[in-house]
Amino acid sequence: MIGAIQTRYDTLFEATIGRIFVTKLWDSIDREVPSEGRLISRADVYVACALGLVGMAVSIWAFAQTNRVPEIHTTFNLWLHADVARYAENLVSTAGNHGRTSVHPLFSILLYPFGAFLTMLGVEPLIAAKALVVLVMGANAAVFSLITRLLGLPRLVGALFTLLFMTTASFMFWGAVVESFQFSCFSVLLSLFMMLRVKTAHWG
Repeated sequence: MIGAIQTRYDTLFEATIGRIFVTKLWDSIDREVPSEGRLISRADVYVACALGLVGMAVSIWAFAQTNRVPEIHTTFNLWLHADVARYAENLVSTAGNHGRTSVHPLFSILLYPFGAFLTMLGVEPLIAAKALVVLVMGANAAVFSLITRLLGLPRLVGALFTLLFMTTASFMFWGAVVESFQFSCFSVLLSLFMMLRVKTAHWG
C-alpha cells in the first residue's frame, strides 16, 4: 500500500511541480554526498572559512549599529533583557561582577584567558570582548557550513543555508552585543559537528 501511494505521489509530482523551472534547476545541482572515507574535502573547508569571514563581517556590521547607542554595552537590560555590561567585564577581568558565575562558571573559566590576552596586547577591554564575539560568530557560521556538508547537502545548497542562518534575527541580534548566547550556540554546533563527523570510536 505504501509503495502504491509513493508511486502515485511521484507521478503527480512529476506532472505538476516537476515541470516548474526552479524544480529542474534544483535537480541539476550537484548532489554528490561526501564519501565515508573523506567526509569533508579541502574545498568544503575553504568554503567554510569564507563563510566564517562573512559571519564575522555580519557581526562587525551589527556592532556598528548598536554602537550608535553606547549605553547598550554598559547598562543592564537595555538589549532584550541582556546583561551585556557584566558579560563584557567577565571576559576581561576577574575583579568585576561575577554574581552569575555560580550559574555559568564555564563562561568565565574558558573565555577569560582569551580576553585577558587581548587586553595584555593593549586592546581596550570592551573592544577585546567585542572581538571575541566577532570571532565566535565567524566560527558559528563556519561550523554550520561544515554541518550541512556532513548532513549530505550539496556544497551550494549548504552555503545558501549558511547564509540564511546568518540573516536570522538571532544571529544578527546576538552578534551585536557581548553576551553568552553566541558562545553557547558554538558549543551546540560543535557538538553536532562531532556527532556527525566521528563515525568510529576514537579517544578524542
